[in-house]
Parts: sequence; structure tokens; C-alpha cells
Amino acid sequence: MRLRSWLDAVAKRHAYTRSPRRRRRSRQRSSNPCYIELFAETLEPRQLLTANAFDPDSDLISAETTGSLSGFKWHDTDGDGSWDTGEEGLAGWTIYIDANENGSLDSGEVSTITGTDGSYRFEGLAPGNYTIGEVPQEGWQQTYPDSLGGDSDSIDISTWTTPEILPDTEYSSGELIVKLLDDSSVPGVLGDLRTLQETMGGTTLATADDLGFELWSIEGDVKDAIAQWGDDPSFQYIQPNYTITVDATTPNDSQFGQLWGLHNTGQSGGTYDADIDAIEAWDIQTGGSVVVGVIDTGIDYTHPDLISNIWTNPGEIAGNNIDDDGNGYIDDIHGYDFAYNDGDPMDVNSHGTHVAGTIAAAGNNSQGVVGVNWSAQLMALKFLGDNGSGSTFNAVRAVEYATMMGVRVTNNSWGGGGYSQALYNAIAAADDALFIAAAGNSGTDNDVIPHYPANYDLNNVISVASTTRNDTLSGFSCYGATTVDLAAPGSSIYSTVPGNSYASYSGTSMATPHVAGVVAMVMAEDPNLSAAEVKQVILESVDPLPTLDGKVLTGGRLNAYNTLQNLGVPGTHQ
Repeated sequence: MRLRSWLDAVAKRHAYTRSPRRRRRSRQRSSNPCYIELFAETLEPRQLLTANAFDPDSDLISAETTGSLSGFKWHDTDGDGSWDTGEEGLAGWTIYIDANENGSLDSGEVSTITGTDGSYRFEGLAPGNYTIGEVPQEGWQQTYPDSLGGDSDSIDISTWTTPEILPDTEYSSGELIVKLLDDSSVPGVLGDLRTLQETMGGTTLATADDLGFELWSIEGDVKDAIAQWGDDPSFQYIQPNYTITVDATTPNDSQFGQLWGLHNTGQSGGTYDADIDAIEAWDIQTGGSVVVGVIDTGIDYTHPDLISNIWTNPGEIAGNNIDDDGNGYIDDIHGYDFAYNDGDPMDVNSHGTHVAGTIAAAGNNSQGVVGVNWSAQLMALKFLGDNGSGSTFNAVRAVEYATMMGVRVTNNSWGGGGYSQALYNAIAAADDALFIAAAGNSGTDNDVIPHYPANYDLNNVISVASTTRNDTLSGFSCYGATTVDLAAPGSSIYSTVPGNSYASYSGTSMATPHVAGVVAMVMAEDPNLSAAEVKQVILESVDPLPTLDGKVLTGGRLNAYNTLQNLGVPGTHQ
């Protein structure tokens, strides 16, 4: 049996009972099948040891040391394979390191004799593979382990790496985590452990029996205790009881605490964790430069919390009144204003700016809020006028512009009117771009009363309902068990508005940009995914909620962290 131990050296224990001599066939690790005496032993490796050296004042993170092999041999009088009270260790057995793996003790090979308690130990072993053998004695039969017969076994010993207590590492004073030996239930072994515990001035504070851990309170300094007792074979290892804190990417934006949809701590009467797990997702990534088309009332592209993430047309020269990139639009520097037919999509209504902030307000800039995606590029496609209304025709133009410019995700926090074949065709033409659409605010069932464009039956449309800070469907939100895909936070959402300001709005319009922001994160993480694949992973990664069961197709609310996790190993998708 072969065991690779990366952090510990290896030990063995084995039991024998008296038996007539017999023969049986067995396989040795180092040779072809052969006949050997049944009383000969196959050793079972297991973890035992900590390092022999520990320098608590060292600046190094780890120190390489040698390892050891040790174990026990006892008389298994009842033949049950376990070391029971009253069963004595077998003294005088020769254990050796079978350097040439020939199954016999040769001149020059290191050997030792089991002590009066049946124990043996090899010290100072360098990293490597060792074959442990023994000189069998007449009239004994192995009872533990009982899976193999043979007279030797190969064992890997790798360099043990001592966990260093660095100066800035916090841990509980006077506490140690102790990993017990695998055979610590054996009375003799456990007794040795308790004797050592008493010597260290220790008491057991808590146990984790299934894992073989104990938490000890000790007298004196933790570093000194580990330095003195770290290589004692009475346990596998000891370590400090480190202080663990939340490891999350929390931005320094001054009003981040108001963004319950991203991180709900229960603020303002909300339910803890009724959010999209944004800070957990940000531990994987905070976003990329994916362009998001905001088809809305425009964007205040001068807002301090948005300006760094405003898309700029690389093929256009501002203010020269020329269509420099030949796309049919003059001076479309940051997008276009289809409502008033000019190159200035400035928002004076506030709706589009609010949506844009939820998607991609700059993260970690020490001011205001943060978007789901810290660095997505926001393309302002203004088709709704300053009063918040617009035409289907201009909506179609905006969609076609985004398609022409290669935008793979658009946010559409608007709706109304009836079925439009022109709009349907424009969305369908962008078959590898996702059209994120608000489900509507009339509180009705979209399965019964359609709400367009969210109700267009297209594979690249994601329809979004709204949830509250308590993970319930917002009272105003439309829903639909077959026509609305998922929900996202949409009640009392705080975000950017024109004039370097911020405000709270409610609506499925506010839920939709949460989804658009996550779509942009997925596309940044793996740009090779198709729109259909991005949609699939988002819908499969929701947090299921009883309040949404039967209300939306997935029965759940958006979860950014689950989505990124379900892509696989971060950073391997390009």
C-alpha cells in the first residue's frame, strides 16, 4: 500500500496473533506476485509527525525538515484487529528500511528493535520513498491490517513544511489545535497524549471527534509550546488557533452600505443575505471592459461616479460634425440620442443614469456607490425623451445601433405598447447578444397579459422581475411562471442620478441592470461563451426562493457569485 503524505511523515501499527505456520499468495508493491509466509506483515502507512524544527522568529513562511517513521506492534489476543485494553506490545521485533527492496535485512540497511511497549521509530529521514520491512518471528499471524500479506511496503515521505506564525498573524492566546493520532483510541497511546497534555499545562476546551481534532488551553506562550512540542509523536501536529475574518472584496465607496441589493446586512429592516452575493462574486472578479448598451433616457456621462466607465467611440472625433467611422451617425462619441437625432445622449430625466449606476458605477473610487460591474463600459443609447417616453421606431434604431457596434448585452428598463414585429426582428437579429428586459410594473401575470419587449419569445431575451430587501416579489412587479425568467433586487434601489447626485428608485427597471451587470461579468470572465450559454449559466445559478416559486421560470433570484462559480475554475475560460 502506498501513501503520499505532503505535510507529515508516516507511521505504522500492526497486530499479530499466534497461529500455525501457513502460506498464502500476496502481492508486494515492489515486485510481481510471490509466495510468502502469512505471518510476515504488510505495513499500513498513516500520518503521524510534525517537523523536528520550528523557528517562531523566522521571517520565512516555511521551513523544510526531515521526517520520521514510527509505529507499534502488539499481541492481538482476541484477533479482532484492534488494540484493546490489556493487550501487550510485542518487544524485540526487528523493523528495518529495505533499501534494495529485496524483502530481507541486508548489511548496511537501517534497522531498529521494538521496545518493551511494542513501539519503534526511525528518525532523520530525508524526503523520499521508503520500503519498510521486518524480520518475521515464528508462529505469528497478522490480524491488522488484514488486506494484504507480505514482508514490506513502500512509503513516500515528502518534506514536511512547518506553518510559520508570522508577526502580523492573529491567533488566540493560550490555545492550540491538536490533531490526534489515528490510533489515539488505543489506551496506551491516549494515555501518553494525556500525560503530555498535563506536562504542557493543557486542558481540553472542545473536541471534533469525527475529524480527530481537539482544542486545548495551555499555559504559557503558543509559539514556545509549538517550538518545544511540535515534533512530539504523541500527536500528528499542533497549530495555533488562528483568528479568521471575512475575506471579501468590499469596495470603499462611501455609500456602499445603502446598496442592499449587492450586500444585504439587514439594513433598513431587510433580511440578511437577501442579495445577489456581489462581494462574494467580486472575490472572483470585479468586472471587465465589456460594453453594455443602456437603451433608455440617456446617461449623465459627466457624473463623477460614472465618467471613468463611459464608453468612448474610438473611431469618432468629437465636435467635428463628421461621421469619422462611417457608421451613419455623426459625433456619436458616447452613444447616440435617437429621441432628438444628435450625438449627445445626455440624460436630463434621471432614469437612464440611475440604471447605469447599478450596472457599472465605478468601484473602489472612495465616493458614492458602486455598480455590479466595477469597470464595464456604458454606451448611452437614448431613445426615451426627457419626459421618459419614446417610440418603438427609435427603440428599433437604438437596438440596431448596438448590434452594428458589436455590443453583446443591452439593458432595457422600459416597456409598453403592443407586439411590434419590427422590434422583435431587431432583437432577433442580434442573436449572440443578450437583451435584458424589465418584466413590467403593473403587478400582473405576463403569462396572461403580455408585457413587451420582455415577453418576446426569443432565446436572447432575459425577462426580469423585482424583489424586495426581504426576498419577496415586489408588490408592483409583473411575474410569469413561463414568461419571466428570474428576479433581482428592484425595490428602493440607491444609485446615481444627474448632477452628481444619488437617489432611491423602485421598479423592475431597477432589477434589470443587476442582471445586465452580471451578464457583463460573465462575458468578461469567459468571452468565448455564446449568448445562450451566458443566459443558461445565469438562470441555473439563481437562489431558489419559496416566494418566487411559480412566479418566475427559475423560481429564483439572481446570484452573481453562484454564476461565476458555475463557470468553473476562475481564469480558465479564455
